[in-house]
Amino acid sequence: MHRILTILSLLLALATGTASAQEIFEVPIELELPVASLVFGLDSAILDVVIEDGAVPVLRAFGGTEGAAGAEFAITDSGTVLTVHRPEDLSEPIPRLRFELTFPLGHPLDIKGLDLDVTVAARAVVSTGFEDDDEDDRGDSEDDEADGEGDSVAQPVAVAPSHLLSLTITDSNADLSGISSANLNVTRSFVHTADTRGHLALALEGTTFEAEGHQGAVDLSSRDSEVALDEVIGQVQPALIGGSLTVRGGAGVIKGQFDDALLRVDRRKGQITIAGSGATIEGLDLIGSRVDIKGGGHDLRLDDVRGSVLADMTGGSISVGQLRGATTITARDGTEISLENVVGNPKLNLFDCSTTLIDVTGQASVEVRRGRLELDEVQRLSLVASGAEIIGSGLEGLTKLEATNSQLDLDLQKVKQNPSLTLRGSTSARVRLQAPCTVKMGEARLLSAGANVNGCDVNSKAVNVRRKRFERRGLSGQRRTILNVKMVQGSTLDVEGVP
Repeated sequence: MHRILTILSLLLALATGTASAQEIFEVPIELELPVASLVFGLDSAILDVVIEDGAVPVLRAFGGTEGAAGAEFAITDSGTVLTVHRPEDLSEPIPRLRFELTFPLGHPLDIKGLDLDVTVAARAVVSTGFEDDDEDDRGDSEDDEADGEGDSVAQPVAVAPSHLLSLTITDSNADLSGISSANLNVTRSFVHTADTRGHLALALEGTTFEAEGHQGAVDLSSRDSEVALDEVIGQVQPALIGGSLTVRGGAGVIKGQFDDALLRVDRRKGQITIAGSGATIEGLDLIGSRVDIKGGGHDLRLDDVRGSVLADMTGGSISVGQLRGATTITARDGTEISLENVVGNPKLNLFDCSTTLIDVTGQASVEVRRGRLELDEVQRLSLVASGAEIIGSGLEGLTKLEATNSQLDLDLQKVKQNPSLTLRGSTSARVRLQAPCTVKMGEARLLSAGANVNGCDVNSKAVNVRRKRFERRGLSGQRRTILNVKMVQGSTLDVEGVP
């Protein structure tokens, strides 16, 4: 009788708009609730929620621990919202209780508290356009057989109507599946979601969060948390201070701020845009992606990228391997850069950096001021250097090299076209060429300017025009390499022809 009266009083309060109608309940109990927004605000409880389309809201309460039988909780009706909470005048602690809640789709559900174990499952609606009640099917079985329509038919699952779930928990655990449009504010907890959709708004601190198979946008604000997003289809907007974010598979833009945090991206399609400072950014097997990184002190590591890389960094490091696409890097103040196995035409603007380019198929266009640049197996190179140290080997093409107040050590034995050097200021250059070779510049001018040539001919102005063909090939028929040099007083050049 008490249960019936309390339910009637709740229904009456909701219908009449009576404010703050609190009722006390003793476990175990089962309550049929009015259809309304619900706030679950108990600490130290176990809550299992099933959300179904058109469900009648029912709350069941059990004694979850020894001595919990007879424990009390309260439900307050504010007129539009039902709140499950600790009785207001209760001073002693409530034992750990267990609740089961059946709740209708399309109504807000707010769960908050400390030390909670929460499970929320939203069940999809099965819809075929026909009546499919099991009892009706069994009752019509004879008619179905007579009509030859008794075979089962695969039934598509319709998209469940959207609903809003709010979760504000601390020192708790939560497992959410099938939900839509959730707002999660979580501290020092573990949360797992699966097969969700819609908008996920996440505010996490000291939390481990895992999402599998989400479809929709994810807004993430995280401090010192470990976050993993698997097969997420939709835009991810993270803002991390400390902690990490791992994104595996799926597709969509990742655009956010990382400060002293770790981002791992694996097998994902879509643009990645990151700002901030002191972050570690790891990308592997990125298909059709554009990676855009800005900030200071980042550690950027990319491997197997089929897309483009755009970086503007101060300090930190950049390591890129197996890149198929455009690369544009602007770096300064000690940034360490390594590009390896690149197919494309990388463009680098460097100031006081340490840079390595290895195995580049395409033309590398580099402007370097101060710092160090090492090159190996670069197909074509266009380089402007000032106050820098340049070391190059295995260069196949040198379309342009202008150096001012720099040190050059170049192995050009593999060049397939005649290279050109322009040396200014106090530049010192050491060059090795495959013989037969010719250094092309007026002999007297070369010697007076500080050039030393061994194993190569020096092409002076007195060369007979009829012998120009010997500039192209030596006596053995080998292709002759011609090095065109422009240099000013104060620069030095050492050229060695290697047999």
